[in-house]
Amino acid sequence: WSTGYPQLADRKLITLPGRITRLKGHGDFLQLIEQLRTQDPTVHGLIVGGAEPRKQRYLQELKARVAQLGLTGHVTFTGQRGDLREILAISDIVLSLSSKPESFGRTTLEALAMGVPVLGYDHGGVGEILRRHYPAGRVPLHDIAALARGCMAISRGRRIDLMAPPTTLRDMLDATLALYEAVSRTP
Repeated sequence: WSTGYPQLADRKLITLPGRITRLKGHGDFLQLIEQLRTQDPTVHGLIVGGAEPRKQRYLQELKARVAQLGLTGHVTFTGQRGDLREILAISDIVLSLSSKPESFGRTTLEALAMGVPVLGYDHGGVGEILRRHYPAGRVPLHDIAALARGCMAISRGRRIDLMAPPTTLRDMLDATLALYEAVSRTP
């Protein structure tokens, strides 16, 4: 990792995982990185996810926006990766900025399970996960100032205090089986 991305050494990595699509909040992410760089020059934005052929134009728009904001060298696009778990683990903060509610926030839960703080928009599955496990990570939709405040608080050493341990596959299976048993006993 460090040989492939030497520009990330000694940087505060703020990671946005997810495929390249307007839904995932890349525009908000770039605004956030621009704002954070004025407060902390060690901040580096990491966009992890591939762009399907029909999304290449959007990827080029994002790269042009990076240059326009003066963030060249401060934002890295990794493309599709097979080592997302490891990337989340080395991140200082993980973001979930989907503009529309999604049914489940897998990367949110994965990062929290590794003790990595997550800031995400408070809606859909991500909002539910953060409400239960890390309420301090909830941010109103498109509130870049609130995202920046949250990132700076975490950067200043604020600990991640999980309200409840992240749900494991075993927990989900046990709950599903308990529900099936309860329903099957109902006349």
